[in-house]
Amino acid sequence: MEYLQVVSTWFGAFVINNLFPKFFGKIIEPESDLSSFIGAFLAITIIFLVLFFVVYVDNKIQIDSCLDSSGRWNYEQKV
Repeated sequence: MEYLQVVSTWFGAFVINNLFPKFFGKIIEPESDLSSFIGAFLAITIIFLVLFFVVYVDNKIQIDSCLDSSGRWNYEQKV
């Protein structure tokens, strides 16, 4: 749990200090709980997007390899 707190605090401080310093810097302090929440949300969003991208690319590779081997891909299959 300590690691999550460190990562979320770091991400929150990074976002507030570097990405949106003029807007968030006056409203939110970089070491506050809200900053940690923003950092945790950002970290979870990045992880979700990376996993989504990996699954998407894997699906496209499967389709391409099937079509390259003169097969027919069933786009309606449910996994």
